[in-house]
Amino acid sequence: MKSKKLGKGLEYLLGEALGEPTEPAVVSAAATGTLELSTKQIRPNPFQPRKVWEGAEIEELAASIREQGLIQPIVVRKAGENYQIIAGERRFRALQSLGRETVQVVVREIDDRSMLEVALVENLQRKDLTPIEKAQAFRALIDRFKMTHEGVSARLGMDRSTVTNFLRLLDLPEVIRDAVSRGTLSMGHARCLISLSSPAEQLVLAKRIEKEGMSVRKLEKLVQNLRTPPLPEQEKSATVSMPVLKDWEERLRRHFETKVKIRAGKNRGALIIEFYNLDDFDRLVAKIGVS
Repeated sequence: MKSKKLGKGLEYLLGEALGEPTEPAVVSAAATGTLELSTKQIRPNPFQPRKVWEGAEIEELAASIREQGLIQPIVVRKAGENYQIIAGERRFRALQSLGRETVQVVVREIDDRSMLEVALVENLQRKDLTPIEKAQAFRALIDRFKMTHEGVSARLGMDRSTVTNFLRLLDLPEVIRDAVSRGTLSMGHARCLISLSSPAEQLVLAKRIEKEGMSVRKLEKLVQNLRTPPLPEQEKSATVSMPVLKDWEERLRRHFETKVKIRAGKNRGALIIEFYNLDDFDRLVAKIGVS
């Protein structure tokens, strides 16, 4: 049996042919019809992960709709006397900017969790979400609907480590999260800063990154120096640097899906396997095979 990814559910919601019969992954019932509704009856998706809508983007889409019409209807669900958008909020905002009083919609029956999942996938497919918006959406799935990291990754068709890396962004100070949302700090910068346990150090380096235009590679070296204490003097001359150890670091990194460091001296060494929260620790312990 083929695994059911949320993308299949999104195709079903948008009415696209799947090429073969399949049970919808997120929809609880079939469409209740296509309607022409007043725009005043339409409400935003309460679980919409996207927080920022660029005016230029909406204007460009509005110009296209003005010339060619609305090619694909908005997908909604009934909510009391009104309707909530499941998919197509960009199109709806563009229609509003054109002053349209009615809109063509397809009505579906769908639960709250699926509303969040579909909105998330729609934005992920278009690469519309900032890293922080993605992280907040993953957190909502976990907290609101009691899903695990593995559950989120399976539903969205992505690696578990990817979900965990995004969620870790939410541990950063708000100032740094805002910079990532604006794009003045990249995802790579943020992941380096997370590995520092001190928020004060994170903030100092974040300011340096923005001021100096620091590359991720340079930041990685700075962070490594801050996190790795120097060897005792008697060990320095005996430190072993062999390609085989670098090879093992890379193999272990792939196996554990986290940062791994091997330090070897004349009479002692250390294997450092990083973890970032208790869930991550439990995952590593399971991989090691300790119960």
